[in-house]
Amino acid sequence: MRTRRIVRGPGLALLAAAVMAGGSIARAQNAGQGPSGATQPSTGAPAEPKRPVVGADFWNLPAGAVAFVAFAPSVLGPGSAEDPLRALVEAGARGMIASCANVDRGTSVVTALLRPSVLGEAPYRVCLTSLKLVPTRDRPGVEPQTMIERLGAVVEVRIPPPHDRLEALVLAALKDDERADRAAGGRIGPATIAGATRASAYTREGDGPARRVEWASTASAFYVGLGEGSLAGWLARGETRGEWLRHRSHVQARRGSSTPVAEAFLDLNALRAAAPEEFARGRFGKLAEALRIANARSAMLHVRLPRPLDETTGQPIDPAPGATPLLAIDVSWSSRSEPPGTVASAAISEKSWSDVPGMAPPATPARFAVLLRSDWPTWLAVIGDVYAAASGKAGEEFVEARARWLRRHGPTLERITPALGTPVVVLARAAGGAGATSGPAITIVLSPQRDAKPEADLRELMSSLDARIRYAPGPRAWTMTLGRDAADRDGTFSTWSWALNPDATAILVDTDSAQVSPAKGRTPR
Repeated sequence: MRTRRIVRGPGLALLAAAVMAGGSIARAQNAGQGPSGATQPSTGAPAEPKRPVVGADFWNLPAGAVAFVAFAPSVLGPGSAEDPLRALVEAGARGMIASCANVDRGTSVVTALLRPSVLGEAPYRVCLTSLKLVPTRDRPGVEPQTMIERLGAVVEVRIPPPHDRLEALVLAALKDDERADRAAGGRIGPATIAGATRASAYTREGDGPARRVEWASTASAFYVGLGEGSLAGWLARGETRGEWLRHRSHVQARRGSSTPVAEAFLDLNALRAAAPEEFARGRFGKLAEALRIANARSAMLHVRLPRPLDETTGQPIDPAPGATPLLAIDVSWSSRSEPPGTVASAAISEKSWSDVPGMAPPATPARFAVLLRSDWPTWLAVIGDVYAAASGKAGEEFVEARARWLRRHGPTLERITPALGTPVVVLARAAGGAGATSGPAITIVLSPQRDAKPEADLRELMSSLDARIRYAPGPRAWTMTLGRDAADRDGTFSTWSWALNPDATAILVDTDSAQVSPAKGRTPR
């Protein structure tokens, strides 16, 4: 299998959602029950400033979806396109999507589109509808090499015409692909796709149907399809009930009234059938194992904004002015050790500030917040395992380097881990433009520990991780500036800063060094 590196640049740091999901599943499976909020198994960008409307149809996906990601940033309120936290999460999603799209000389069209600077607050969906990988070379004890025999994938951006800018991005990405593959130019021509007002397709001599790229416009959206017939099937799809609906219903029943913000679904059984060699000895199987979902039929990540419903309209009520709503993040899965149709779930984030003793909303309102109960040993283990599984030969080298690092710094890590207290607070910037701030993006609360030396321990650990990390003893702050090869394409988080607050009760992390300055004071408690 000829691939570009799966995890590169900020990709490792951007696996947070998957890491927390894997950690929650691992804890729930090991304990026989979920963590806080877990349940036992059950059966059963527009130019206009007005926010785009996200109808119920946006959350309906094809019954046979192998995998999908759906995100409606407009639900989070105006200004979400400029939020560095959103850029961070979406860059991670692009990295994971790119790792799949780039199998066997794939295209970079998808990742070229999925950027906040391009899409603004437009809702979008990425769906893998069909996939078949076949081996091209197979040797015992060696990771198999595969090629794409069948592919169906669609990107849908809910933004009305004109779509000239998005079309230009597609064409530029195709040119980039040709340069990367050192291949002759392909042919671009009009296409006939039922339901589209305008459509085009790209083909290259010697490429099969799976490599055809299509794009089309309708009155409400712009589409890109990978694989011949992908868009025709998407626009003509009928039944939208699938396994994902069982997961969603399960989480909705437990969380109560809420508005979906983002979802990610993976049908592992479908992937096992589509790429058996990759699951037996390749990266798909290794990634599933690293994420603690190797025994799952399917898994799903849910991000929702809890809001009461208006009894008259049935629509969610916007939060009160000055309030900071908490995002509800859950993971659900169907295990092969349980009867078909059985779904279990676990909460990743807390439902209210009062669920964590001593915590209170920030004094300055933010667009939203996430309140997490940390499990650093599990999170760090999953981060390392995912990186190793996703990185081929580099992953093997990483495993050896990690073992050496743990032998040298293990005692320090064991000493500081208990001090990394339970709450982790993630804040999104308040609306109001680039100058609006709401405190550090991430606050890691430190709990008092006997013989604790947080500053010295952090200095030892940080200095051993990356030569780009610099420490300033005055403000007790660290910074790391990423080069163009490692930062996100928009440069939103090319620099990270983190510091101990004045009374050493928290670690403040942000892309803006001013937000972790000593003047920011104590963490909200």
